[in-house]
Amino acid sequence: MEAIARSGLHRVQYRQNNKHGGLVGLGTAIATVCAALPHAIAELEGADGQRLVSLTAVDPSRHNRLQITDPKTSPPKHWPAS
Repeated sequence: MEAIARSGLHRVQYRQNNKHGGLVGLGTAIATVCAALPHAIAELEGADGQRLVSLTAVDPSRHNRLQITDPKTSPPKHWPAS
């Protein structure tokens, strides 16, 4: 940390939640970086000095990431009739 402080470079970090490992953890990390990095870069471009950026993880829970529909019981309005 001393070297980073002396360098004057920005520091962007993401602390992975160990609760979600494997494919879920990897997906969460990739999604977090992809979603946050454009905003971080925009902020850093206008910064008048060194900044420390901590990325906030996206919510990996199933109910917040996807919705599953059974077209037999709940067909979408554009679904063809059988």
